[in-house]
Amino acid sequence: VASGVIAAALALFLRFEMNNLLHSSVVTLLEAGLAQPALGAHLLGELQLLHVIVAHAPAEASGRGYVGHLTKLSNTILALQGSREEPSTNAAAAAVITPFTAGNSEWAEYLAGPLASRNKRDSFALGGGIPTLLAEQKPTGSLLSAYDDTQAISTSVASSSGGSSASAASPPPENEGFSSPSWESFDSSGASDPSGLSASPPGAPPGSPTFASPRGEGDHDGASLFPPSRGPAPFG
Repeated sequence: VASGVIAAALALFLRFEMNNLLHSSVVTLLEAGLAQPALGAHLLGELQLLHVIVAHAPAEASGRGYVGHLTKLSNTILALQGSREEPSTNAAAAAVITPFTAGNSEWAEYLAGPLASRNKRDSFALGGGIPTLLAEQKPTGSLLSAYDDTQAISTSVASSSGGSSASAASPPPENEGFSSPSWESFDSSGASDPSGLSASPPGAPPGSPTFASPRGEGDHDGASLFPPSRGPAPFG
């Protein structure tokens, strides 16, 4: 108190309107001081903290960067002072604050006007809350016919989608001139291959499955489907 640090911090708080880091630090200092009887009396008496708040946070001062911090500080003072519904948890601080707020018309007007308005605005959910879905609330009056039309359209779209999904799920026809190989083409003896053109990898052990060429004849250039085995590559 004697060094004037708190007074200097409050002056800097008001001078630099858009320095959020400074505002947060000073408000933390002031809130801690208000909770202690000696510092609280200094803030409310010599530094006239209530008058400073009212003068710098009027209703038209919403554009100032420190208004939100002054709102928080004001609510801290109200919490420390307490009320009949919510008594203060700090009786010593309440005993210091009450004489400065009782009969203070300037402070009372601020509480009923700008502070109440800001607290009400800040209590709303950001974005206006979760909207009510049309399906969860049956409309009445002029919206009833529109609701019924919407339900009818939804039913019609669902039924038409169900009919088209069955046709969309069926596989497209196979390309002409090409038949996909089937499990019937795989046989350990080649008996199921009607063309007798089954091929198997050279060097495969006896009983290995055979694969019929999809065209019924070798590959595109007439060669065997599997190239001949070249054996291991020579060293050097």
